[in-house]
Amino acid sequence: MSAVRVNGKMSDWFSVNSGTGQGPPVFNFCLNFGIFLAEVHKAISHGAVLQKELKGADEKVIMDSDYADDLAVMDNTEEGLQESTDLIAYYTSYAGLKINAKKTQCMAISKCASQRPYTERDSIKLTVEGEPVEQVTNFVYLDANVSGDGTIDRDLDIRIQRANGAFHQLWKIWNSRTREVLRTEEVLRRAGIKSIEAFIGSVRLRWYGHVVRMPETRFPNFLLDWKPNYGKRLRGRPRKGWMACVLEDAADFTGVDNISRDAVKQLALALKRVEWRHMIHRRRDVCDAGHSND
Repeated sequence: MSAVRVNGKMSDWFSVNSGTGQGPPVFNFCLNFGIFLAEVHKAISHGAVLQKELKGADEKVIMDSDYADDLAVMDNTEEGLQESTDLIAYYTSYAGLKINAKKTQCMAISKCASQRPYTERDSIKLTVEGEPVEQVTNFVYLDANVSGDGTIDRDLDIRIQRANGAFHQLWKIWNSRTREVLRTEEVLRRAGIKSIEAFIGSVRLRWYGHVVRMPETRFPNFLLDWKPNYGKRLRGRPRKGWMACVLEDAADFTGVDNISRDAVKQLALALKRVEWRHMIHRRRDVCDAGHSND
């Protein structure tokens, strides 16, 4: 039996004869089991290929990334993506679940997919039970803005705009008559907080240590050293990757210049989780004490 609270008043009790709520474990079981059946019965493809099968290397394929009821389905072809969508909609319907086409979006990821009109190669005509799905250049997934060109520029712009909005609400304080010119270090000291650079670096290293200690069969661990063994790299300097930022953080936190990936990995594996976290916190305080950028 269920009831709905509207404007502080409770409605009459009524029975629910179909579907399932998001909270109970049965919802996650039905969703995950439906996705499992979709993976088993896929014929056109098995998802997005991360690594082709070669001598001494198994094929690595990922079809979906899930969090609660948020589902991201991936494939290398439009036909394979449509097949995955149809199978998921079909098998989850047995549990009373239904995909809302109006809340579903699709996106092509390529260097030219972030601007309209889309090229024929980047156009996707996806449907959910006959209803067309909107194609977008970016969408929000787990509070992060994912762009079709594979960059994080759009996500950074949105976060900066949010910060500007928060600062604007304090405009009366900034515009008060009592003024005092302070260096950034003094402002941080009085507020009792660390610099944003030290904070981001410590969080990034904590996550790196967590992923390194995962089994090698887990996708996050696999993607740390992932280098596609197919395709062709575009001309020009490659974009700065996440691992390059980790190496810079490790050099700052350990004091070792030009530290190698293997050295950082061995250090993270040698220290236990608590020891790794304590080391990061101690080094963050030391690095932040010498911060001199305004």
